[in-house]
Amino acid sequence: MSPDDSTSADRPFSAHSADPFTIEGWQVDPAACRLERDDEVIRLEPKVLSVLVVLARHAGSVVPRETLHERVWPDVIVNDNALTRCISDLRRAFDDDPRDPRVIETIPKVGYRLIAPVKPVAPRTDVAAAEAEGASGEGGASTRLAEGGDARSVPVGLVLLGIVVTVIGIVIGMVFAFNHRPELLRAEAPRPLTTAPGEELTPALSPEGTHVAYARPGDGLFVRVIDAETPLQVTRGPDAFPSWSPDGSAIAFLRCPEQVCRPFTVSSVGTDERPVADVRARPMGLAWSPDGTTVALADTAHAGLVLLDLDTHQRRILTAPVAGMQVDGYPTFSPDGTHLAFVRLNGPHNGDVYVVELETGRLTRITEDDAHVWSVAWMPDGASLLIVSNRRGPYGLWQAPVDGEGTLHAVPLSARDPGPLAAARSSSRLVFADYAYDVDLWRLDLQTGTSEPVAFNSTWWDKEPHVASDGRMAFVSNRTGTPEVWVAEEGVPRRLTRFGEGTVYSPRWSPDGTRLAFAARSGSHADLYVTTPDASTPRRMTTADADDLNPRWSRDGRHLYFASNRTGQWQIWRVALDGEAPVQVTEEGGFVAMEGPSERDS
Repeated sequence: MSPDDSTSADRPFSAHSADPFTIEGWQVDPAACRLERDDEVIRLEPKVLSVLVVLARHAGSVVPRETLHERVWPDVIVNDNALTRCISDLRRAFDDDPRDPRVIETIPKVGYRLIAPVKPVAPRTDVAAAEAEGASGEGGASTRLAEGGDARSVPVGLVLLGIVVTVIGIVIGMVFAFNHRPELLRAEAPRPLTTAPGEELTPALSPEGTHVAYARPGDGLFVRVIDAETPLQVTRGPDAFPSWSPDGSAIAFLRCPEQVCRPFTVSSVGTDERPVADVRARPMGLAWSPDGTTVALADTAHAGLVLLDLDTHQRRILTAPVAGMQVDGYPTFSPDGTHLAFVRLNGPHNGDVYVVELETGRLTRITEDDAHVWSVAWMPDGASLLIVSNRRGPYGLWQAPVDGEGTLHAVPLSARDPGPLAAARSSSRLVFADYAYDVDLWRLDLQTGTSEPVAFNSTWWDKEPHVASDGRMAFVSNRTGTPEVWVAEEGVPRRLTRFGEGTVYSPRWSPDGTRLAFAARSGSHADLYVTTPDASTPRRMTTADADDLNPRWSRDGRHLYFASNRTGQWQIWRVALDGEAPVQVTEEGGFVAMEGPSERDS
């Protein structure tokens, strides 16, 4: 980061996109929300780090409180206590005395001034090392969102008074030009392409980068000239995953009335719609080869990807994941058509990015996070990939070399929650979906049928509620920048976990309401944790090199049932709180289990 304000005041502010800089011998890494000096590391909450970034961009100048509020909390009304707490946390981190400050000076009734020198440093590239450090130990476990699902699934709970979770979604497509530096991609400020209410998903850029095809769920496919205002509807139905022909005259897509899809093609002006072949595919993407002869898709007859010849309709199995444990999907061809990038799922939603050489079938593994990968696109030169992933907690854009040898680079992007993306083969444009979800908790009166939002909702995601018998609610919220477990007592929310990276999910009160169980991911596997409302460090209950999810308490509160894939298949297991080793309960599979109110209901 440069000490000058390189981000204009009218552009969306993102502290995570700032470059590293130094203050008082500390290197500030905004992307990782941490300070480093020698072997010492201090982690900061995202909002605290954002305050520091704003002050650093105006180092030596007074920054009014109003400006800090506008930049750090642009969509939230907060009082001065939030800002005061952030300043206190920064002073504590820098060991700065407010009565004799070296770093931050208080200007009474006005604001604050950063008086310590700010020096820019080279952008941090060793992302993997930062993640490895952050994922070690119980207190720094890197985790992911959703109960057996991805961070965009919207759970619905009806507990006691009926707590329901709702979501309002507006997807905004954005297009921007980018320049490829050898060390890191630098994207220009994106601009909105579509602004209609509802969802616009799975965008695809035409080969020359002048048109965008996208899906409106349930309505069909639309094509829009980037510089025009009105899109053209080219199909009507449950269609998704458009992919352009090499000459831009036609679009291949999947029609998915349920969970099984069939490939079709249609002209770019909405005529000559026809099925490609009698093929049943999973709703996991489709790609048209640059030479126009084949499409790649996830055939339901195989766990891997297949190449479908458009003339002969012959199918070639391209990848072969471990049956029953992995599934391949979301293919995309390299610009020269010699390789295919795809996502190999290791569970319901999380996985890693691979590249397969079409001629030899040789696989190269690109990522090793077992994170949720929204989308993969090739850079025009074919030397690197762009990946939308939650590998560091919040969803972001990453650049990865295709040889699998280099580290992944975080690409600064002014987007709240980027989703599916696509790049043009012969231009410097990229299009992506930007999610603007606001997931809230609601209380439903089962007698009157009336509902109202709870008082402690935020403008971010508040979800997965569970209510104790005394009315306390545990839930997951990312209001501090990353998902954590929160507990609300008498309408006042309090953060219970402080993982700082990744997420937690599935909080569940014990029958007596004294303990909470939840799942959290550390590195390549998820574990179960148990804590009390006043504990500073949760207790880890499972440590297998596998995914342990969906904890549910036994009636007596002495055991937890959970789902685990430690045997290679999802089965129900049980672990005792007294430290006994987990035992397998089912043989025929299972993902969620709980005891009934009596022994006969177990």
